[in-house]
Amino acid sequence: SDSHTVSVTPNVKPLNIRKLKNALWLLALINCMGVIGYMYFEDYTFEDALYMTIQTVSTVGFNEVKPFTGEGKYFTIFLILTSFGTFAYGASSIVQLVFDGSLASYYK
Repeated sequence: SDSHTVSVTPNVKPLNIRKLKNALWLLALINCMGVIGYMYFEDYTFEDALYMTIQTVSTVGFNEVKPFTGEGKYFTIFLILTSFGTFAYGASSIVQLVFDGSLASYYK
């Protein structure tokens, strides 16, 4: 009698899940960096810095809490570019998970 069992896992791609987790960590890091940057460059309170960061990263783009200095404008450009790249990375990871079946396999 053969006592060996073979476990077959459906085509799960943990690398893709890892990419999604990495994108979420990067987004959290960008939000922290945004809050710290606005507090440093623009002397915003934590609340105003968080508001401006979420507004910038989400590309909503309401008015600034107060007019930016030159440094604040450059920091905002940097924040937009880095957050857009992270959003694109995260979105492509989600699309890949959905279309290659990894997400459904991960939760089974």
